Amino acid sequence: MQNFSNNRIVKDVTDSNKESGLAAFFQRTYAYMGSALLITFGLAYALAYPLQQQFSTFYTSNGTLTWLLLAIVQLGVVFLIGRNSLKNPALAFGGLLAYSVIEGIFFGMLFVIFDLQSVVSALLVAVVDFGAMAAYGLLTKRNLAGLAPILFGGLIAMLVGLIISLFVPGFNLIMAFFGVILFSVFTAYDNNNLKHLYYSLQGQGNDAVNGLAISGALSLYLDFINLFIYLLRIFGSPRNN
Repeated sequence: MQNFSNNRIVKDVTDSNKESGLAAFFQRTYAYMGSALLITFGLAYALAYPLQQQFSTFYTSNGTLTWLLLAIVQLGVVFLIGRNSLKNPALAFGGLLAYSVIEGIFFGMLFVIFDLQSVVSALLVAVVDFGAMAAYGLLTKRNLAGLAPILFGGLIAMLVGLIISLFVPGFNLIMAFFGVILFSVFTAYDNNNLKHLYYSLQGQGNDAVNGLAISGALSLYLDFINLFIYLLRIFGSPRNN
């Protein structure tokens, strides 16, 4: 009986340490994600409002080149973070901040087009949606790994749908709703996946855990950004200058 009690106490302490460690890990992950989002939305607002005239002049002259460079740099930064997140967390974090600046420039272009009220509405809905799905992914006892092939198929369908929408204008709204559903599910999946990856890294040192937090922050950042973009396509109304 005494051994049983001692084992029970040890198990409870171990479980408590695991839960507190998981909470600290997600606090770190969301701190990284929040920093990136602040940079993105802060820069986008500055470009679209206080610096609108200068930014519009630059974009009118260099629009195509800007889109091309942004696309190339985005791919490079994602590759950099993916390869170095566990080995070199500091470099990966720098990549995350660089990516947030790139997205801030891209969003500056969007904010020039859309009315501020519709941008705020899309942002608020994105926060609520993201928060609810993130909580589900963290709290559910199910392992959502089985959703991976479905989500991959959803991304393929999204790409096909975006091509179709170039030729069928009315298809845009359908794709916007599909995008909201897809990235809502991705939010739950990524949070759930991060939880299980964290447990698998137990005992591998703080650098590995910190690298996972940065890599996870990028995944969650992308979930939120895509969710916001598709909500903006639903709520967005043209800006009156």
